[in-house]
Amino acid sequence: MNANLKFQASSSMLAAVIAAGLVVGAAEAAPVKMRTVMHYTMGAWIRPVAVVLRSADEWTRWNDQMVAAEHAVAAELLPAGVDFSREVLLVVAIGECPQLTTFELAEPERAGRTLYFTGRIERTWTQAFSSPCHVVAIDRRFADSIVLDPGIGTLESPFGAVAGRMTLAAAGASIENRTDSWGAVKHLYR
Repeated sequence: MNANLKFQASSSMLAAVIAAGLVVGAAEAAPVKMRTVMHYTMGAWIRPVAVVLRSADEWTRWNDQMVAAEHAVAAELLPAGVDFSREVLLVVAIGECPQLTTFELAEPERAGRTLYFTGRIERTWTQAFSSPCHVVAIDRRFADSIVLDPGIGTLESPFGAVAGRMTLAAAGASIENRTDSWGAVKHLYR
């Protein structure tokens, strides 16, 4: 009977250890929220761009560089309420479009320490220039582990030689008025 009691105690302790491990694992894989700080159909950035900015100084210098390179019509003011000691800004702009177009980043999917971002574009047939962008604040701990869906851009250094790479939308691809993710749309054009 003593052996049975030891086995039950060992089984209970093993179950507790496994449950604790699952709780710790769940905490590590908890979703990472983003907070929208700018979301425009007519943003200042007229060239496709995707960057992570880590300070108010980087925001200002990067915006000035974009204006000097004629990749923006004007410098955007620093969004209010950003705590750069805890957050970074992810800026994604798809560039100037000949139709009224909207763009929105979806909540990131987390796999370990990596955040995967996708986005959604909606294009109308209204002939009006637009330059959609979405700027979000995310936890600073994930600044170096952001991966974008290739359809919305490639992360660049904010002070690289070429600011703004061509994306599918900016290349003038014919995209219907859709609500699919960029990943789904890009596969249509391969």
